Order: sequence, then C-alpha cells, then structure tokens
Amino acid sequence: MAGKFFNLHTGLADIIKKIMKSAESKDRVMLWMRQAVNLNLDKLKMFTQSPVASEGFVLNYIDLLL
Repeated sequence: MAGKFFNLHTGLADIIKKIMKSAESKDRVMLWMRQAVNLNLDKLKMFTQSPVASEGFVLNYIDLLL
C-alpha cells in the first residue's frame, strides 16, 4: 500500500517538474502556489469565518513542495 502512495506522489512531482520547464507554465504554477498559500493563511487561526483547505490538501501541497 505504501508503494502505491509513493508512486502516486512521485508521478505527481514528475508532472509538476515537466510543467515547470516552460517559462509561461512556470509562472502560472508559481502564481497558483502563491494563491493557495494566501487563501489559507487563516488556517493558522483557532477560529475562522473564511473557508480554508482541508488537512488532506495541505498535506499533499507540502508533499508536492518537498
């Protein structure tokens, strides 16, 4: 089971690496990454009124960054 998750995450990282090779695509991916972080700054708060991403999204996002 762990091997499947490793393969999935490795495949996702490979896709992002290929997308980032193009200058135009790289700018768009970086913009998306910045917006994902900015939209979830309230996740640090104990109580928030604005919607934030799930823990699963955040874990996958961190894995992608690593």
